[in-house]
Amino acid sequence: MDANAFAQGALVPQTSCPWVPASTEDWWERTQMIRDPAVVLDPARTWDPCTGAGTKGGVWTFAHLMREMAQGSGARPEDFVLEWLSLWLNDFQANGDTVPARRKMYDEVIAPWAAASGASSSLEFNAGTGLWEVVLRQPLDLDIAPFRLLAIVNRIDLAGGSEYSGRSSNPGELRFIFGLTRPSPWGGGTEATCNLKPFTTIFEYGVPGEGCRAITGWARQWVGLGMYPTFNEAYRSRLQRMTESVVRHGRAPGKGNRSALNQLRTNEVALAFPWELREFHLADEHPGTGKDIPSNGLLRVHTMALTPDDATHDFRTDPDVDFFVRTHVKNGVEQPVTVPTHCTARFAVPHAINGVPFLGANALVAPPTHWEALSAVSTRATEVCARKEFSSNTCNGCHFKDTGTNDFSGTDNLAFTHVSPTSGIPARQSKFLTGGGDGFMFVVPDAQFGAQVTSWPFADLLRRHQRLQELAHCSTCGWFIDLDAGYLNRMEAIAGSVPLDLAPGSPASTLTVGPIRDVDVVKRLLELRPGFRMRPRELPLDFLEPPAARVH
Repeated sequence: MDANAFAQGALVPQTSCPWVPASTEDWWERTQMIRDPAVVLDPARTWDPCTGAGTKGGVWTFAHLMREMAQGSGARPEDFVLEWLSLWLNDFQANGDTVPARRKMYDEVIAPWAAASGASSSLEFNAGTGLWEVVLRQPLDLDIAPFRLLAIVNRIDLAGGSEYSGRSSNPGELRFIFGLTRPSPWGGGTEATCNLKPFTTIFEYGVPGEGCRAITGWARQWVGLGMYPTFNEAYRSRLQRMTESVVRHGRAPGKGNRSALNQLRTNEVALAFPWELREFHLADEHPGTGKDIPSNGLLRVHTMALTPDDATHDFRTDPDVDFFVRTHVKNGVEQPVTVPTHCTARFAVPHAINGVPFLGANALVAPPTHWEALSAVSTRATEVCARKEFSSNTCNGCHFKDTGTNDFSGTDNLAFTHVSPTSGIPARQSKFLTGGGDGFMFVVPDAQFGAQVTSWPFADLLRRHQRLQELAHCSTCGWFIDLDAGYLNRMEAIAGSVPLDLAPGSPASTLTVGPIRDVDVVKRLLELRPGFRMRPRELPLDFLEPPAARVH
């Protein structure tokens, strides 16, 4: 390594990996997607609404997560949850997309839960507001929430920007996946009688921490979990310390309710057909720019990450999708492309394209089954890659044709979910996640061009395992010179332009962007360098690697 270059802030590659554990399904289970009954049915930390076993309000229950999230909202946790469920009772609009109500939320969830809580309830139309409202005689009993823990998920692979499109200084996400069941005050049922419903709820938290050392430190905590041979009490205690460090109130002072929640998502067909995905934030979404402003209060509806409005954009022929894929996404594809073995793209999906709203307020599945770029050429590898990267990162494509997650055989009980809420414990996983087992890949024909052009191999837990081990064992943190905006303004004043590399899809620069070809001007800039204020910035030494946009 060139120590002098490193000291001066130059980019110095560091690729030494002294030891990386081999990928096995046991590693995936302990460090990526934790579904083992010893954890998700842990009697000290969970409560099973099917059987009534466990500890009400335990640290891995729906009740605990909602209680921590509701602090600072101005509402009691029970009211906080009821207001969230009531968002299904009326039509709503976001970014010009009107989402019809699914009032079976009252019949399937709210009324049975109220009855199990010993409360009478009714759904009434308020003529004054023009809205349907739930009237309860006493609050819901949060401890018997009909949401059963299916998995605790490590998404350190999402360490990146707020749109999952770029490298950043946060350690990714921690997720909890719950499946909806029949509400009951005591359980007392079995797997066969529990009335498991096709409805998942996913809590997605941004892991607190900034900087390279926070990322590698979080990665090493997960690797430490992987060292345990079983899901014993020591393993579960360590996992509890990790999860509590994320979900507790106050862990994110700059976010809504001081909660680390990034978003809460649902995926269901229990309330109506077709399958629908929704997204909720503790933030106000600016109606014009789509920018989030964190604020305290209740959960609010939000546009879907990376997913177009399927009510106004046809998934096969839409010109806006075609334009976006063949410009912004295509420009963000990492070169060289080797279809299908090497294909990643870095991009962010805008709130609007050409002044027309683009992101949707919900996502339906089947249809759309995926997204096509009408003018993409099958013989151009970069365009084939760009189409796949865009579509597979939408809710629709990720939960159907791009990943082959459309099993209707009755054997996997997955339909449009990657973790099944109706298959029992442990919950079944899609082949997109597992590839069919360690050492195998699940091969899916390209959703637009078919197998005659290419098929894409998937084993996402393998990919996540490799990224975790890279961060834990192969990443060294270094300091680089970070120049403030004053440097760029002075450069423009002297040279007339600034040689910036703008990320695909980024807003136009307020500076004049272009090369500096005059050697004398370059010399003047170098002579003035000591007068510019500079500060060191910590980055992992592999930060040049472009990540995939992966959101799901």
